Amino acid sequence: MKFDFAGLMVLFGLASVFIALLVIKATQAAKPEDQDW
Repeated sequence: MKFDFAGLMVLFGLASVFIALLVIKATQAAKPEDQDW
């Protein structure tokens, strides 16, 4: 039970980071000239 919970937490964390990176890359690729901040 603990192993499954830990595995889910790790997968959730990796998925969150991966999605965040994809969103950032997509935003920068879509609007490279609008990054004033």
